Amino acid sequence: MESIAIYIIYAVINFGDVIITQEFKPISFKSQEQCEAYLHLNSEPINLSLQDHFKKLGKPKSQVLQVGCVDKMQFVWKET
Repeated sequence: MESIAIYIIYAVINFGDVIITQEFKPISFKSQEQCEAYLHLNSEPINLSLQDHFKKLGKPKSQVLQVGCVDKMQFVWKET
């Protein structure tokens, strides 16, 4: 039986004192193409949402370094 990939949106964020990678929101896609199309159509609202989140956290100078799509099975937390 073939496994079905599920793609998620992730963001790499520089909070000034730490850089994190996290799942952007609980939304998933059946293909990378669908995920990338969503990102293309919603890039401005995504960035505005992240900036609002940074302000609420008291980290208004935080920066989004990268937003992308990845197979959820490849999105693994590793401590370094």
